[in-house]
Amino acid sequence: QLRIRRYVNVHAAHEARLAARPEKPDGYKLELPAEFKSETPLKFLPDDPRVAMLQAFGHKNNWSQAEFSEALTIEAARVQADNKSWADYQATEKAKAGANGEARATAIKTFLTGHVGEENMKTIFSGLTSYAQFEAVEKLMTAVATGGGSTYRGNGREQPQAPVVPV
Repeated sequence: QLRIRRYVNVHAAHEARLAARPEKPDGYKLELPAEFKSETPLKFLPDDPRVAMLQAFGHKNNWSQAEFSEALTIEAARVQADNKSWADYQATEKAKAGANGEARATAIKTFLTGHVGEENMKTIFSGLTSYAQFEAVEKLMTAVATGGGSTYRGNGREQPQAPVVPV
């Protein structure tokens, strides 16, 4: 009789789990638990194939909505860590531009807009993710402005650099 009682309890628990899960895998809502705190709003895209995979896995394993939402926190925490890392990197690179960084950025935007138009400038400028790239565009600006010749410095003229020939 003890075995029958255990079986009934296990079976009831199994039935309760089945009742708590959505009817279909795509019935899981892409919601994070209320206790999950985020500095920036996070949104999961329903057409992301990883979402469908997690929904199918949760459904196969009879997860409730609460269990599914808790599993989403793993991805949310990874995204938060990536965002923080990227923000730290950007702040470090921006600091390398110095006190005149904003003025230098404005000069680059003006130069690019004049040569390739505003839409293309936005595309190019958004791709400048490191200070080395920033400096490279400034060198390009100097080369275009001087026709490849030397520039005047307070301590004399800078020697022109040999053109780079693609191999």
